[in-house]
Amino acid sequence: MKRQLVTILICSPLLGLLPTESRAAPPSAEPINLLKVYQQALLEDPQLERWQANLDANREAQAQSEAKLLLPKVNANANITGNFQTINLQGNAVGQGGSSNFKSYGYSLTLTQPLFHYDRLIAVDQAGKAVKKADMQMLTAHQDLIVRVAERYFAVLGALDNLNFAKSQRETLAQQHDKIHKQFDAGGIDHHRHH
Repeated sequence: MKRQLVTILICSPLLGLLPTESRAAPPSAEPINLLKVYQQALLEDPQLERWQANLDANREAQAQSEAKLLLPKVNANANITGNFQTINLQGNAVGQGGSSNFKSYGYSLTLTQPLFHYDRLIAVDQAGKAVKKADMQMLTAHQDLIVRVAERYFAVLGALDNLNFAKSQRETLAQQHDKIHKQFDAGGIDHHRHH
């Protein structure tokens, strides 16, 4: 929302200075103005796409840092132990002797939630700062795009003005040339006076 507002505030004064349609465009063509050119550039600018990808990556890193801070640590263990024993009875021993084989099984699940995890708090803080920095870089990229688009747009308008002026001069000279030839052909100009 902030970026759109900045874009509108920067572009709005410029739009009042521009013609509503390009002088080179035929009358049936859709009018081209600075805002339309800028909107198209927003969709296609590779620099802006790069900064957007950087911002998205930093936001994802921030979300992961926050998840690590809030989520508990889970450890699961399982074991199987084979037991082999031989019982030898001596003397007055009571019971049965012999050998036996059996397996014992063990499972454990440990869930740990620290009350305070300083390193994770630092990681969340750093991720937040990285997102703010990426946000500022993105805003700067938008402003840079506005400047680049405006410079190129006005350069094109200037070139069109120069082209139109050159065409007008050529037409004026051609008309003067035709007028002089007609006067000369009609005998209105004495070619001996000009030599």
